[in-house]
Amino acid sequence: KKATTKYGVVPEMTLPDGSLVTESKAMLRLAGEADPEGKLFPADVRSRLKVEMTLGLVADLDKAWNPAMYVGMRPQKFGYPPKEEWSEGETVIKKLRTEFVTNELPRFMGYFADLIKESGGKFLCGENLTIADIAAYQGIGYYRRGIADHVPKDCLDKFPEIIAYLGRVEAHPKVAAYKASKAK
Repeated sequence: KKATTKYGVVPEMTLPDGSLVTESKAMLRLAGEADPEGKLFPADVRSRLKVEMTLGLVADLDKAWNPAMYVGMRPQKFGYPPKEEWSEGETVIKKLRTEFVTNELPRFMGYFADLIKESGGKFLCGENLTIADIAAYQGIGYYRRGIADHVPKDCLDKFPEIIAYLGRVEAHPKVAAYKASKAK
């Protein structure tokens, strides 16, 4: 599919009027703008700024993880030989991912825990769920899925405030309804 998309990447979405939307964060902002309650992506400049800064933090977490993830998929992009020729590949991958889980993940979970506390203890940007929470839920939740070698499913268990936060996002009526619709 990637080869046939406008920029060679996914996701890509076609709106009812035929307009093409690329990039997941653009789609997220579009969904936020469409919220009739105006809570997902608030119009108030200060509130929106907090959402944007938090989206930036989610992107920073992704950037910190990407080398550890992609070195196993495309080692040549990181100066290593192709996978089939890289004899020490598994050792390097394990080292990078273990270091990420040991050092970077706790640092970022601390940042997110601080945001939750500063925002009153419910969501990252305040009392209401925002698109920043949706992005963070996906980004942080990845580490509980057990799909990356050397990243234990329980690596977030030492961050109870983050586990509780993910639970609050999942329990939000709109998120719960969406998840229920996908489970069918």
